Amino acid sequence: MLAKAAGEKISDTQAKQLLQALQSVLHDPVFGKLSPCTIAGVHAALTPHADRLAPLSTKRVKYPVCAPDEDGCCDAADITAPISKRTKNPLAVIRVAQPYEGVWIYATMYNFGNSFASSPLRTYDRMPTFPTHMQAIQAGAKNLERQLSGQSTSKQKERPVVMTWLADLLQMPDPDWTEEMAQETTN
Repeated sequence: MLAKAAGEKISDTQAKQLLQALQSVLHDPVFGKLSPCTIAGVHAALTPHADRLAPLSTKRVKYPVCAPDEDGCCDAADITAPISKRTKNPLAVIRVAQPYEGVWIYATMYNFGNSFASSPLRTYDRMPTFPTHMQAIQAGAKNLERQLSGQSTSKQKERPVVMTWLADLLQMPDPDWTEEMAQETTN
């Protein structure tokens, strides 16, 4: 998310985010279906900066299904933000699980300053689900962004670290996103 008004110079961080976003577009499985002019524009923008971009992971991982227990709770892999220098604990966590094949859920937690919130990682009626691991992570990141945009956390010293981590997660490409999934979402 760029926080500068039109006409102002963008920061190095914002420029990096733009390049990462373009790189994600380039590696999207349906990139080739964009208009020729758009494809040429993305290539023209990225080619001079190719040496500055981190390689994108296109490695697909086979994640295990973690069946929910009788209460609907799931075990998960944690994805944590930077560690607090003061407490030596994670500032935020997004946990994801695949309770059923091709169905992903998330839960979030943040704890810094005098701000804390946590949600359980469990299945329930009408729970939001996602078709890929990365989409669940990014939904959790968006959820945390919304939670942290309020007044109660705006003056916390460690908030910018978490917000930068969330912005990076939201720019990551989804190696499990397929052309078939893209077709389903447009139909």
